Amino acid sequence: MNHPSEGFIPVADTKVWYRISGSGNETPLLLLHGGPGAPSFYLNPLEALAENRPVIFFDQPGCGRSGGIADLSKVDVNYFVDVVEQVCLHLGLDSICLYGQSWGGLLALEYYLKHPGRIRALILSSPLISTP
Repeated sequence: MNHPSEGFIPVADTKVWYRISGSGNETPLLLLHGGPGAPSFYLNPLEALAENRPVIFFDQPGCGRSGGIADLSKVDVNYFVDVVEQVCLHLGLDSICLYGQSWGGLLALEYYLKHPGRIRALILSSPLISTP
């Protein structure tokens, strides 16, 4: 993983902001914030885990520093799963520890079901597991 510590990734019909803290040889930790609608800044205390591994923050489309979503009719869980995959591909993340909080927990589970080979560890914090 050789990328700037902060930048934007083009995904779908928008761009997402990311920030990488730390380095090291341990498996990178990718953080999925809650919402949808909340930015990732409230996860900043998890930066303390960046001593031995990269910790990757990103704002999902329509949140924080990321761009908006042009066509809301195409937005569903699969849209956000694809966004996570685009972030992983852009950053060259072959194996990750995935942390999901609230809505991010549901997104983490859905991502795991679609891409189980990429996940080394799955961490769920107060996950939203079931909703109509």
